[in-house]
Amino acid sequence: MFPTTIISNFSQLENLLKKLQHKLDINNPDILIIDKQTGWSIDQVRKIRKFSQSRALKHSHKIVIIKQAHQLRNDAQNALLKNLEEPPEYLYFILISSKPYALIPTILSRAHLQLENNQTKTEETKILNFDIPPKQLLLQSDQLAQLDNLPAFLEQQIKIYQQQLLKQADRHHTQIIKQLFLTIKMLKQNVKAKFALDYLFLSLS
Repeated sequence: MFPTTIISNFSQLENLLKKLQHKLDINNPDILIIDKQTGWSIDQVRKIRKFSQSRALKHSHKIVIIKQAHQLRNDAQNALLKNLEEPPEYLYFILISSKPYALIPTILSRAHLQLENNQTKTEETKILNFDIPPKQLLLQSDQLAQLDNLPAFLEQQIKIYQQQLLKQADRHHTQIIKQLFLTIKMLKQNVKAKFALDYLFLSLS
């Protein structure tokens, strides 16, 4: 299981908790919940640090659950990001959100998205990370070139960055969107997937 998972509903939460052999109980000392009742302030997020400093009392893992995670302001999201970067092996994060793409891209890049649409079909995707060394970019390109429906995946990435632009104007995100559109155009013109992806990543590095 991924250290950080973003889901869209509570039935998915139950499934994840079962995998971790937990129950959603307010008396469970190994679960920290951030929600409407606690508020989504940066002070609440900072409590994660203290919560994560010791191992679980009654379980193998500790879990941080953030309901309606898109309600976190930017300062709280940046504080959360620090906890996501190098979590201890016993700590898991579950973010529940109907608007996952309202989260900052650096959070999405460190999370596994497990979303469900109205047909209950599971869509699992991960935001592309352009802020890594060229060698890793090319490795990422190799992996993506194997996708069966690469244009659809890239269109999903465009939606992610468009949501970010609606939230806050950013020239880098604008450039990413332009290059994603260009890459899709290249694929439709029968350019080899690996070549198109290499161009995408290297042009933004």
